[in-house]
Amino acid sequence: MNTQTQQALTGPTPSLLPVYVLVSGRSISAFGALLTTFALDVWVYKTTGSYEIFAWLAVLAMLPGVLVSPLAGVWVDRLPKKTVLIGCELAALAATAAAWLALQAGQLQVPLVGMAMVVLATAEAFRWPALGAAVSLLTPAPQLGRVNGIAESCRAITVMAGPVTGAAILQWMGMGTILAFTSLSYVLLLCTLVMIRFDEPASASAARKPGQGALQGLWHEMKEGLAWLRGRPDLCRLLGYFAAANFAFSVFVVTQSPYVLSFANTHVLGLCFAGDGLGVLIGGLVFSRIGQRTDLNRVILAGIAAEAATMVVWSLSRVDFMLYVCAFGIGLLASAVNAASQTTWQSSVPLVYQGRVFSLRSMVASSLAPVAVLLSIPLSQRLFAPLVASESWIAAPWGSGQAAVLGLMVALLAGGIVLLSLLLSVTGGLALRVNDAQQAGQ
Repeated sequence: MNTQTQQALTGPTPSLLPVYVLVSGRSISAFGALLTTFALDVWVYKTTGSYEIFAWLAVLAMLPGVLVSPLAGVWVDRLPKKTVLIGCELAALAATAAAWLALQAGQLQVPLVGMAMVVLATAEAFRWPALGAAVSLLTPAPQLGRVNGIAESCRAITVMAGPVTGAAILQWMGMGTILAFTSLSYVLLLCTLVMIRFDEPASASAARKPGQGALQGLWHEMKEGLAWLRGRPDLCRLLGYFAAANFAFSVFVVTQSPYVLSFANTHVLGLCFAGDGLGVLIGGLVFSRIGQRTDLNRVILAGIAAEAATMVVWSLSRVDFMLYVCAFGIGLLASAVNAASQTTWQSSVPLVYQGRVFSLRSMVASSLAPVAVLLSIPLSQRLFAPLVASESWIAAPWGSGQAAVLGLMVALLAGGIVLLSLLLSVTGGLALRVNDAQQAGQ
């Protein structure tokens, strides 16, 4: 069958320009959001000098992703994706502008920073499933791997440039400039969203029964999404695997800065972040080229196992070059895994359920992250510090001092993920059934 005959039967191939415009606009606003998060983190730590306050604010920013996600998913499925995304950007713009006004008036305080972080995190809890569903809506199924790979590459640019740019702007122009730039980035994305056309299917949610209240209706729709997910044991298995991996990986994310700074300087730490971003960029570009021709099961399982193994090597590294290599490898593997996972979910979940299912996915996968952040403090002090101090054979490869404590903690948790991955491999793997559920939503 020639191309003209095929197009006559299936219709013209949709243009990818709208989804590329959406991804690009979101990347710019994400870059601004990263600058703001960096600036607020620095401001809080310099103002209070308290790691405990810093950690609690980090946990506070994580909670909306766990607590709000189920409700967010219902509204993402109820409302047009465009409406939800515009609402998210307006909320984020309001929080950032409020912080800027308070800074200009000399009234910026920790509680206000905490409120801004909660609003930004809540907006992200709605934005993430809406954006995932919007990409599914705008992208032909065979092109999802390519688009997700490019989205990961765009994310990589923000990861690479964000901390370095934030530090430079903060030093030379101050936090007010960062907050103003971020506000403008949200305005730019709002203009982009207004121009993009979304052809959305009708909602498959059951109509509210007579006498059924609004809360009952919401609960009913949440249960619909949960019922669909429970009917896919392969995706439930994938979700549990990601939750376990995220526990260990969250500890790595929290400890990487103090770990590196315990024996190196900020220049080395900055290059580690840049190496991680470069890895994400290349991983996303590679996946965008070969993602539709690869076995997503293998990419996810092997990628997470290799990422965890690289973290073990990281935990033993004290040489700058090895830190850079490990950071690059972790970023590359994480990018491929994230793109493969997103493609799997977008290809398997009907559009009419994607808001609710994606939100449940986000809630479960990230539910252990706040726990990991809080537990990392007593674990390092009461378990791993005594192990290092005892000079036992377990801790000997990591040496002594703070680097050894943090390195040993990361190594044991990441090693557990390697063992879990091997166990899954010998018992049948993830056995994902990737379907083209994008079309009709059955």
